[in-house]
Amino acid sequence: MTETQKEIARLLIGLAEYLQTTMSKEQLKLYTMEFDSPEYLGACIMALKQDPDLRPGTMPLPAKIKAALEVPLDEQAYALVRRIFEAAKRYGYYQPGDAKKFMGPLGWSVVQAYGGWQQVCMIETKGMGTAFAQLRDLAISIQKVERIGGIRERIGIETDRGKIEHLSERGATIGELVHQKLAEIAERSGSDQ
Repeated sequence: MTETQKEIARLLIGLAEYLQTTMSKEQLKLYTMEFDSPEYLGACIMALKQDPDLRPGTMPLPAKIKAALEVPLDEQAYALVRRIFEAAKRYGYYQPGDAKKFMGPLGWSVVQAYGGWQQVCMIETKGMGTAFAQLRDLAISIQKVERIGGIRERIGIETDRGKIEHLSERGATIGELVHQKLAEIAERSGSDQ
């Protein structure tokens, strides 16, 4: 195996461990042949980990791993907001721990940025459309910051990731931080995206 293939194999083993599953040597060899670079696989894994439908115990096929990077942020955000509303319906205000597990860390960050679990549970039917759009936009913003942060980490640029995670536990201030960081990044890169 070349060094590149060894690094790809390490990433795949890490993904398997994250998903609480194992891979045989034959599977690992076949999966390794599917990817050209560890950087590409790393980006795919980062995007895949944001998929709310990702389930522990099974290793996704290489095509699904590759497709995760190609899913537009708005589609991921729609799926995430649907999951947040499903969690509110299933668990209600008094079971935030179960809701947090159900929606995952990205969903919980969106909920906190929106104002917290109580705020989400208090959304009335008549305001559902507006709330859905606001949560979707928060999800897109947070995903952009996460993707940019991941890219910056891989190329060795320091990030404020610890600060973002710390603020996400406190609630509303993360929304301000997300928009501030996006503005700073857009200004540095010379774009408005």
